Amino acid sequence: MDQHQQQRINDATERFTDALVQEYRALSERGVAAQEASAHLAQEFFNEVSDNLRNQTEEARRMTQKLADQQQRAQEATRALTQASIGAYTEFLGSMFTFYRGSVEAAERSAEEAKSSTQAPPEGQKTGPDLPIADYDSLNANEVIERTEGLSVEEIRRLREHETQTKNRRTLLERLDHRIEAGSPT
Repeated sequence: MDQHQQQRINDATERFTDALVQEYRALSERGVAAQEASAHLAQEFFNEVSDNLRNQTEEARRMTQKLADQQQRAQEATRALTQASIGAYTEFLGSMFTFYRGSVEAAERSAEEAKSSTQAPPEGQKTGPDLPIADYDSLNANEVIERTEGLSVEEIRRLREHETQTKNRRTLLERLDHRIEAGSPT
């Protein structure tokens, strides 16, 4: 082989080597670029996942706070309702006791008045302005009507006249009129 051929072979080898080096360099650069792109994508993925987890954690914290606030309001409402119920029940019991005590006292007064009205007044003492019921002016309408049992129409008329001149209680007058009408011969 001559020198010229040798030179051509060396040039070809050198060009081939340069081409291989450039090809490996390009391949290497593409590999590095692919790794960088992969690393970038992986970092974006992890950043996105991290942001999503952070957002979900924050939203869960807000929801937990809202739930705790609602539970506190529900407890306060339950407490207020319980206190109102206890107050109403206590008031109800108090009114029942007052009603019972008033009923007992009224029954005792009625018994005393019935006892005193059935007894004849002491000699010389009048029962009122010539009325057939003792202590008429201190009685309420129901007590007057209860005591008209057994009275004559004339006695009831005297009671009505006295009522008209004194207290003039409309309901009592109507009830006395009814008793007069029921007792009068038709």
